[in-house]
Amino acid sequence: IDRLYMEYSKGDDTKYVEILNAFKSKREYSGRAAIILGKIKDSRATQALSTELLQEGTFAKEALIALGMILDKRSVPILIRVVKENRPYARKAVQILGQLKDKRAVPALHEVIKERRPYYLDAFSALGNIGDRSVLPPLLEFLEKPTPDEQENLKLKIVNKYIDDPSWTH
Repeated sequence: IDRLYMEYSKGDDTKYVEILNAFKSKREYSGRAAIILGKIKDSRATQALSTELLQEGTFAKEALIALGMILDKRSVPILIRVVKENRPYARKAVQILGQLKDKRAVPALHEVIKERRPYYLDAFSALGNIGDRSVLPPLLEFLEKPTPDEQENLKLKIVNKYIDDPSWTH
């Protein structure tokens, strides 16, 4: 796989198909192939990686990591499903949704916050990256009434890009 990647890096685009097929073969090296597909950042792999993640296949974790490197908006519905179903790697899916900045993820991220799943702080961050103002009411509620299991030394920085001194730290 690494040899194919090196040849691809030297300009041999035909090696991309071989790497993709290596991922699809579901052999012991398929996880490594997924990561290399992510490094290549070619959206042609999005469908195969999304299918592996959706089916919770052997290489779902690597597929998710690769999707996070490719950042193709076509993966948003699958990532939302991973979050809604609270599947393994849901935290990573939330983080990727924040990087993708796609408003379709907002309802699922609000649900994570509402249910106080272990990665709900990541959901706050993702909503901030998306730029959705609906994050403010739950964020203010969180700041006013933290739950007993909250870290006491938690530090949040809120940035408002519409005023001169935009930052506020709590």
